[in-house]
Parts: sequence; structure tokens; C-alpha cells
Amino acid sequence: MLKQNLSIESIAKKRGFTVGTIISHIEKLKCLNQMDNSYISHLKAALHEKDFDVIFAELKKSKDGMLKPVFDAFDGKYSYVSIQLVRLFIT
Repeated sequence: MLKQNLSIESIAKKRGFTVGTIISHIEKLKCLNQMDNSYISHLKAALHEKDFDVIFAELKKSKDGMLKPVFDAFDGKYSYVSIQLVRLFIT
């Protein structure tokens, strides 16, 4: 479905999962080196470029890549899903 450039939301709906679950599955595939950024590059469009860049920079500062410290750093301005989406592009 990612090869068809479907959004995370569309994939979640078709598969009957939450958006967070789909992102988690993508993260696992990336960790196993079974997927690279070419499959997910279209997902960046889900966020404004400036927001993506700000979240990306904060995640790069993180030593462990955990979501909560980044969420807290922005005082909840960005959802966990948005942060998790950006985290897909860190590695």
C-alpha cells in the first residue's frame, strides 16, 4: 500500500488498525532493513515542511528517540502520531 502512495490514514482504515499501529509496523520494517525511505517519502506531505523540520531537529537531539520527551518539549503542540511519523525518517 505504501508503494501505491497511500496515506497512513488510508492504510489504517483499509487494514482496520490505528494510525499508530501502522507507523509502528513501518518502524519495525525499517529496523529490519526491509524498507527504506523511498517507500515512505510521500508521507512527509502529511505535515507542513516547517513542522516536519522542527520535529526532526528535536528528535535528532534525542539520545534514545523516545516520543514523550519530544512531545513534552513542544508542550503538546504536536501529536504523538506526528512525532512518530517524523521519527520514521531519522534512520
